[in-house]
Amino acid sequence: MSGRGAAALRASIFGLLGADRARIVLIAPFTAKDNGAGVAIGLAKSLAASGRDTVLVEMPGAGSHLHEHFDVAEPGLAEALRAGTPPETHSGVGDVAGLQVVVGGSAGDDADDLSASTAASGYLIKAKESGAWIVVLAAPASVSPTPVTLAPICDGAVLVSTHGRTDRVRAAEVTAAMKTANARVLGVVMGPVGAAPDG
Repeated sequence: MSGRGAAALRASIFGLLGADRARIVLIAPFTAKDNGAGVAIGLAKSLAASGRDTVLVEMPGAGSHLHEHFDVAEPGLAEALRAGTPPETHSGVGDVAGLQVVVGGSAGDDADDLSASTAASGYLIKAKESGAWIVVLAAPASVSPTPVTLAPICDGAVLVSTHGRTDRVRAAEVTAAMKTANARVLGVVMGPVGAAPDG
């Protein structure tokens, strides 16, 4: 996502949710081919550049390899949730002051079960209490219940689609499931075909 695109998304989120206090924003790609990582990274960098402490959290199973993008080590959130310990937060990444990253780690068989989602919810709520904006990159909604499970604790959700690749019927089903779960769907971002996570 370009810097201008990320700034426009940030402005839209401020307009819908307000910019006066910390929020949790869920980024949920419909499929693994949609550029959810690019949208999440762009939004997190834009929030941090605007002077807001920001934590970018990659959920287990997201498959976006944020540890490679930011050149930080795993283990990540998945291992911390299994061990019942706080995840490692990487500061000073992305050449933007105020940005921290929590990588997803390796998803085990329990990555999408209710107990893992409950533990992740607890972590996200505590992280928000620190006063930071939290950008959550979820696993693709077409293969994982994580976006629907986490959406109710988030202040808003942004769905990510790719023109010509996202199945309209499945997208409508995911959107309906999120609304049924009392999620506040802020909108859909259309990503370009073949975009790199940082592009």
